[in-house]
Amino acid sequence: MSPARTGNLPLIVVIGFIAASVALLMVGGAGPAYRLDFVDLGYAFAVLRWGAWIGLGAVFIAFIGAWMARPGTQRRGFALSLAGVVMGAVAFGVPFAMLQSAKKSPPIHDITTDTENPPQFLAIIPLRKDSPNPVEYVIRIFSRSRWPRHRMRRSSGR
Repeated sequence: MSPARTGNLPLIVVIGFIAASVALLMVGGAGPAYRLDFVDLGYAFAVLRWGAWIGLGAVFIAFIGAWMARPGTQRRGFALSLAGVVMGAVAFGVPFAMLQSAKKSPPIHDITTDTENPPQFLAIIPLRKDSPNPVEYVIRIFSRSRWPRHRMRRSSGR
């Protein structure tokens, strides 16, 4: 029988768990904060990005805490550290997976069905004067080598 664990939680265990919790709240809350109009889109993406990086850092901190509080030592907090590792990994992994998926697809504002006479969107030019992406439409030839999952489809016009 192993001796009973005594004492308080190591500070690194607590820091790892709190950092992972904050990261998960940032990643999970960025979208709803934008949808509820608490923040603008750029700020929501910044919160998402920072939440992911904090989550990655929390994974490393929580791993150290788990090693310090591992079974067989006199310290408590192993389960809390593992929870921090999982939460931090989710906080980093979800935005990272979304980014990898987005890189495999064409940018949504670069898609049109009329490649010979693309829409000009003249009415919105004054509204988009401070936009980070250009108003001008750049025609790109659909490339199967760049986007192999996407296919051109013809409609019967019904």
